[in-house]
Amino acid sequence: MSSPVWKFFKVSDKDVKLAICNVCCDEIPRGGSKQRHFNTTNMIRHLRTRHTTEYAEYEKLNQPKPTTSPSLNQPTVSDIFVGYPGSVHDARVLKNSTVYTGRLYPPAGKCILGDGGYPCLSAPICLITPYRENPVQACFNTKHARARNIVERAFGMLKTRWRSIFFEALEVSPAFVPDVVACCVVLHNLCLQNGDIIDPEVVADPDNDPPEPQNTEASTGEDVQDNLAAAVSAPDNCVGALHEHDYL
Repeated sequence: MSSPVWKFFKVSDKDVKLAICNVCCDEIPRGGSKQRHFNTTNMIRHLRTRHTTEYAEYEKLNQPKPTTSPSLNQPTVSDIFVGYPGSVHDARVLKNSTVYTGRLYPPAGKCILGDGGYPCLSAPICLITPYRENPVQACFNTKHARARNIVERAFGMLKTRWRSIFFEALEVSPAFVPDVVACCVVLHNLCLQNGDIIDPEVVADPDNDPPEPQNTEASTGEDVQDNLAAAVSAPDNCVGALHEHDYL
């Protein structure tokens, strides 16, 4: 219940599928028969159409906080690369993506966090993966997993919001599927920006597939990985940048 709309509602004691308006006591459906389908769309619509004063207050509460960089805690999607079937290895998709070939991200001094199916790289992009592992490396893996959780939450929310698309066969031409997925991502971001937040369904997604053979044009990221592991394993001499998120 992280949406500010819950300031104006409470869950019904009689039926968790309903929310009770604190202003008029109307019962508002939460958007589904099961908890994983619950969302705040109907509650926001109720405020907008029935309680304009409270809706204006909700909009103020829902405004993003001023920041010099995108929020690390908001599971919005800043870049997508779609079109490959699920049988293609994650590392191969990465190496054909515009982010990788064009070196578009991350900026200098930053890194992308990937699971064990990707190679650990410092160039052409900096991509850091977990170890497989001694005690110091295990500590790093724990911090790595916590930081990468925002990625898994984004995927979980996408799968929950668009279940009929991601869990059932699409009755469209295969050539059109990438456009459908891209539209889902754009709509997901719009929903978050308007306070329509749902709890992600936890779906097991194995991340220990062996990485593909290393590209000879790429540079290993093991030195960066080791430096980060040393930093997160020494909290008494902590690197300031680690406080940008709840890594520690």
